[in-house]
Amino acid sequence: MYESHPYAVHRVCPCEIGRKAVQEAIDIYKTSNNVASFVDEMERQRVIGKRIWYEKKENTIFITKMYACDSGGGCLENKTLIGEKCHCPHYNH
Repeated sequence: MYESHPYAVHRVCPCEIGRKAVQEAIDIYKTSNNVASFVDEMERQRVIGKRIWYEKKENTIFITKMYACDSGGGCLENKTLIGEKCHCPHYNH
């Protein structure tokens, strides 16, 4: 029996990291000495999101998402907060 999953609705999500960003991350990772230097270089080059940082205590990488309105996108017809912030046409239209 098919189980519904909140993330299984779309085969490709606009919030998915693009192939170019993934390749840039791989290239940076290959030249990094450790996780902290990798994340610092990702932040310096602005490869993904608005901000990326590493918390050593939690051993976790955090990424602040770039909204559609931050990158010149968004839905012109949908003036709600979601319409301005979300890249996904499913919710905007």
